[in-house]
Amino acid sequence: MNCSKLFTYTFLCLLLSLVACFNLNADSNVSVTTSTSPLPSLKLFTEEWPPITFSENNKPKGYAVELIQKLLTMQSQTLPIYIVPWARGWKMINSEPNVVLFTMTLTPQRQQEFTLIGPVAIGQTNFYAARSSQLQINTLEEARRIRRIGVYRDAVEQQLLEKQNFNNLVIVSKPIYSAQQLVQGRIELWCTADLTIDGILKKANIPTNLVKPVFTLQKNLLYIAFSAGSHPAHIDSWHQQLQQLHQNGWMKKLHQKWLPLTQFPKAIEKLTPRDPSQP
Repeated sequence: MNCSKLFTYTFLCLLLSLVACFNLNADSNVSVTTSTSPLPSLKLFTEEWPPITFSENNKPKGYAVELIQKLLTMQSQTLPIYIVPWARGWKMINSEPNVVLFTMTLTPQRQQEFTLIGPVAIGQTNFYAARSSQLQINTLEEARRIRRIGVYRDAVEQQLLEKQNFNNLVIVSKPIYSAQQLVQGRIELWCTADLTIDGILKKANIPTNLVKPVFTLQKNLLYIAFSAGSHPAHIDSWHQQLQQLHQNGWMKKLHQKWLPLTQFPKAIEKLTPRDPSQP
């Protein structure tokens, strides 16, 4: 073999080696870019709403908190639970995907905005008056004529009453403020949930016998809410595991611990926003 042929042969061998290395690297890069990405982390928010959710010694406590912590344990996850004013939690769930806000009272509007799993508790929204009050409320129209009604900012009570054209609302940043205003005579009615009124009064150092229910506005179904755009794998996992806790009796025992005098949910469902293009 002369020098020219030897040079050509050597050059072709080197070229083929380079091509083979390039293809190997390319295949490796493709396998990396198409591998399954980890799920985005969830952000968990709740509020001061005893005994459902509250803080004690700077730690989250309550019925729904223990339920959420059990779900996280089942998934081998450890995530912080942030206790914030409801208005802030409401802003977060309306601003970002993969946000969980609990617990949320079901309304038609909320069902169109969020994915909900539950119910995890059942209660009522009532109007409450001071025990010494002579007020009698039999209809919403009579309540609409009351001078002042206390509600918690951005909570379901404010939303429901504003939808019913109530313009006599005294809006507060914490529910204990409405409790204090009621017994001090600064408002005539307080609109809140029966599930949590005892805990709110206790936190405000107000004896429960100083207030009384005078009218039921609606039945409440409380859910765990996921923001729009949340990863479906998160939602499906939480739904399936919550169903498991409901079926094996764990959730019922927890419910009896925190809410012994209230109705236990019969089943767990997943509610998703309906596609407006569908009939």
